[in-house]
Amino acid sequence: MGSLQIIKDDIVLDFYSSSMETVYAKQSDTGRVLKISLQEAGKEYQIPSGVTARISCGTFWNECTIQDNKVVAPLSSDMLYSGRRPCQIELMMGEDKVSTANFILYTEASARDDNAIMGSNKYGVLDGLIDKAFND
Repeated sequence: MGSLQIIKDDIVLDFYSSSMETVYAKQSDTGRVLKISLQEAGKEYQIPSGVTARISCGTFWNECTIQDNKVVAPLSSDMLYSGRRPCQIELMMGEDKVSTANFILYTEASARDDNAIMGSNKYGVLDGLIDKAFND
C-alpha cells in the first residue's frame, strides 16, 4: 500500500541570504514533504556526497534524504502544531555543519478535534428510537 503525500517542491533556500520563504501546512498532518533546492549566495549549491541532512524547527528535527541535488524533508506531526515558527535545513559531514537561512513554517490550526468522538448521522436515528420507546 502506498503512502499519502503532498510534496511542495518549489522551495529555494540560501546559506547566506534570507528570502523569508513561507511554507504553509495544516496542524497534525503526517503526509507533508518539502523538496528544497539549496543556493550559496544566489548560485545553485552542489550537495557533496557523504552529506547528511535534517530539517530543524524549534525543538524538533527530522532526518532528510538527498535526491537529485535537493533536500527531501518530511514534516512530522510534532512540527505541525498551530502557529508560526522559523525552521532551517542543516547539512552535516563529520564534525562540520552548515545551515540555511531560516524559512517560516506557518501551520494553520486544524478544524477537527482529534480527541472528539466521531460523529455519525446514526445518532439521530438512535435518539428518535429512544424518544419513541419512552413516549409510546
